[in-house]
Amino acid sequence: MANRYDAELSALLVKLDEISQSLRWADSASLGSSPIQKQVAQLVISTSYVLAAAAIEEYMREMVNGLCREICKARPTFSALRSSLVSVFAGSQISSMRDLKDYEKIWEKRREFSNLFSSTNLVDVENTETPIDGKTIRPVHVETIWQVFGFEEQPFTSALYRASLTDIADGRNDVAHGHTSIKKFAHKKGAPDTDKKIQRIQELALHFTIHAERYIEKKLYLKST
Repeated sequence: MANRYDAELSALLVKLDEISQSLRWADSASLGSSPIQKQVAQLVISTSYVLAAAAIEEYMREMVNGLCREICKARPTFSALRSSLVSVFAGSQISSMRDLKDYEKIWEKRREFSNLFSSTNLVDVENTETPIDGKTIRPVHVETIWQVFGFEEQPFTSALYRASLTDIADGRNDVAHGHTSIKKFAHKKGAPDTDKKIQRIQELALHFTIHAERYIEKKLYLKST
């Protein structure tokens, strides 16, 4: 039986598999005698961080948006919703308070927001603001999503997963912003070690997908009774 998030996971795994295949070629090419192949291998290793980070960001965005859509399909009221999720489904209302300077309006908006916790209004995906902020995905994003939605267990089953995600994010920024030369970066990271990090990201995504599926099935978005 297909799971509701198979498409999102499959799309990520295809992209990461392509990166892994390129890294294996780069590992072989870097040991050869051709200077051009060595330069191409260095470029492959460096760009793999940028491509992996982009794939992870797209996966996380699609997953979180998918979770919000699934919750809205169930038509819960704000009063029935897990408290930590109110800020997600009242995102536009919270955003409207950021630039207020008028004393009366500030406190009027705050009262309105407080009333949502007992409101019988249905949650609406159009007012959603998720913990995805458009920046390179780091462990803090995964942990925040895990806590705000209220997934079971822990987001990282090993420190290696956290370290791999951090390293890909840092590497992506180093390459994209030109903080280091391609040659130095590729020599430091190496194709085999980079491929191991990519494999850990695949495992991390599978872990996240399984818990997202379980989350919706068990209706963990509702207040515990």
